[in-house]
Amino acid sequence: MTAPVSFHIKIRRDKTTYFIECSQNETIGSVKQKLSSIINKPYKEFRLAYKDQSQDDEANLSSLGIGLDDTLALCYWISDEADVGKGKWEQAHFENYPNLAESK
Repeated sequence: MTAPVSFHIKIRRDKTTYFIECSQNETIGSVKQKLSSIINKPYKEFRLAYKDQSQDDEANLSSLGIGLDDTLALCYWISDEADVGKGKWEQAHFENYPNLAESK
């Protein structure tokens, strides 16, 4: 039996990009746990979106078609200041930068 192939995915929010090493048999939840230790936020306080769709923690990267150099969006929970138990998930968004090689 061969070891799972590892690759890097990008996780972006606004102007920040994180690179996480993953394997195809990992779940979104395991990727969130890796990211949680980097951003110092509990993994239940953020979601990962792929192609504008929020993904369940149990979803497998390979079944979602996520592979080498794909980008996921990091979305935080925004709590209501008046009632901490209420709030909403922010929309997936990040800055797109022009390709410098093409601008010459």
